[in-house]
Amino acid sequence: MKKIVKAIDIGTTKIVALVGEKSEDGTVKILAKTEMPTPEECLKYGKVRDIDRLTKTIRELLKVMEETSGYVFDKVNLGVAGQVVRSEQNSHTVSVRGEDEIVMDKHIQELEDAVAHFGKSKPGFEVLKLIPLNYQINDEDIYSRPPLGHSAHKLSGNYQIILGDTIAGKDIERSVKSAGVKEVLQVHLQPEASAEAVLTEDEKRNGVAMVDIGGGTTDIAIYHEGMLKCIETIPFGSGYIDKQICNHFSISPARAAEIKEKYGKALAVGGQNETIYVAAAGGRRQQPIDSSVLSLITEKGVAVLSYWIVNALKNSGYANKLIAGITLTGGGSLMKYMKQALEYYSTKKVEIVYPLESLSGPAARVNSPKYSTAVGLVMLGGAEVKKEETKKRRSRKKAVSEKSRGGKIGIMDSLWDLLEKQKNDVQLED
Repeated sequence: MKKIVKAIDIGTTKIVALVGEKSEDGTVKILAKTEMPTPEECLKYGKVRDIDRLTKTIRELLKVMEETSGYVFDKVNLGVAGQVVRSEQNSHTVSVRGEDEIVMDKHIQELEDAVAHFGKSKPGFEVLKLIPLNYQINDEDIYSRPPLGHSAHKLSGNYQIILGDTIAGKDIERSVKSAGVKEVLQVHLQPEASAEAVLTEDEKRNGVAMVDIGGGTTDIAIYHEGMLKCIETIPFGSGYIDKQICNHFSISPARAAEIKEKYGKALAVGGQNETIYVAAAGGRRQQPIDSSVLSLITEKGVAVLSYWIVNALKNSGYANKLIAGITLTGGGSLMKYMKQALEYYSTKKVEIVYPLESLSGPAARVNSPKYSTAVGLVMLGGAEVKKEETKKRRSRKKAVSEKSRGGKIGIMDSLWDLLEKQKNDVQLED
């Protein structure tokens, strides 16, 4: 049975609403797409600066979506990133009790509960995600995955805690609900959503850094041995380059973004020098712009951004474990020579990636780096729908079993539950 998933990606420069259809085999098809520019200075580093204007824009966006496609955005999935997200590391140790002293799921859960409690103690922040970095048994052997079934008397876990600014998150959710959305089903990390849309399982296993260059921030998600290991947010994106152009040539931010996309280069090489004419700030005259000077400004901006990206990779501890290199996505990746520039500064293989062509429906083309996050939100949203159904099926089966046994669960019921769980887990993996 196919499920309809709706998602809204609220970015610094644009807001995208998508409707996707997810089949039982896990394939996704985007059915409808609407986007609008985010009002200037309305959202900065993930924080809402003007709730009224943001709400009005989202309301207009959803109205257009309903008029053009017929889909009503009553329940949605959202993404969160920017300065509203920060990360910290924390370790905890638990005793492995029991006759056999074997590490079980309950011990991993005990670790996660303790680390989450530490995260919740941070004033003004809530825990968005726990990323397990490694585990250690008896202060000796280190494992990258949960060492289930191993003998131990002590288990330690090292985690990266992703924290979200509570007030900033509530402001975004308030804007969405004031625009007409009845319920926010799930809030996902935007870098994780982008990775879901563009990375392959081989890349995740071999080690890869997904770099999503947006307008206001640059998100990084690092995968190694098939697992998410680190999420980082750099507090500026391609909008930083727009500001340098805007200040140097005295033109509006909108015009700066236009000429950057059309004429900007991440490396000031090749091409003939020409004069570009754009409307100056105020719009009363045409401002001449030397393309060679523009290239030097954009090259310098990319160099600064690349420095921050490379520094974030070094600080993560995984810079030398990225066999699959760097995958580049987001609207900022579309600048000419961006791939070559980041290869030069990082000394790593770089590929520009985007959602597959097969995900696009006839009326919704999304095979562009600009839509990676929005597509990923639909894909993750579909996963949440399936997980929720599995929980309901298990609850119903447990209720039936308890009723048939007068509140007691027999051996056959336990075996049935185990088989049912394995079947559902296989469906989730598919």
